[in-house]
Amino acid sequence: MERRNTIVALAVAGAVAVGMVSCATRCVARRAQDEPAATEAVATEEEVATTRWRIPEPEGEADEVRTRAWEAADGSGATLSVRGGTLLERSAEGDLTVTSFQELGESEGLVEVRCVGPEGATFDDELRLGRDGGRMTVSSGAFRLAGTYVEAEGAGTVRIEGVPEAYLSLVGDWQGFAHGVEAFCATWVPDAATATFSPEVSLDTASGRVTATLACDDPASTTVSVAWDGTTFEVSADGR
Repeated sequence: MERRNTIVALAVAGAVAVGMVSCATRCVARRAQDEPAATEAVATEEEVATTRWRIPEPEGEADEVRTRAWEAADGSGATLSVRGGTLLERSAEGDLTVTSFQELGESEGLVEVRCVGPEGATFDDELRLGRDGGRMTVSSGAFRLAGTYVEAEGAGTVRIEGVPEAYLSLVGDWQGFAHGVEAFCATWVPDAATATFSPEVSLDTASGRVTATLACDDPASTTVSVAWDGTTFEVSADGR
């Protein structure tokens, strides 16, 4: 019986391309020490413009919260990450508090939510958006470590690590892959500094669709999915 899907385990040991690409101009591919010296390719403006990738666009007030990194306004060092329907607060000591939520409705500067706390209790609350000087703020009774968070500076361009040559030989487009992952993380995982490639790749032998994942080092440990259909890299995470 023909199998529609095959899981291809890609060996990371040996020839591993460790990439860090700037969306503006650069693409760097590094090989392991037993490979020839690392080479550096500079993408021209034309090449950057023709790379093929797609990411979801933010929509509505809830995505205003999801697409930002947050730090506690009280200076306690707590941080907030919002991924899909989850509020993840991390204390300065590293303790993580998780609250699930469902959007009930929204208006300008306000998102009505139904939350489920760590003990399983359900309650309704609001995410209230505002401004403090030039920075956006978000306040809610659903938060457990700080009543208000202010927009924090993101981690910058995400560094992509551990991409094996075997995967690049399947998709044949390092620039499209790297620019897509960078653009997605800049929008949806702004507090991630590194995205590490998972050595297992899913290959649909019927359609030729190749799906890979990367683990981000943000407080929410976001997993980014990259699907290549032969023409375009589609990048997503948590239903985004």
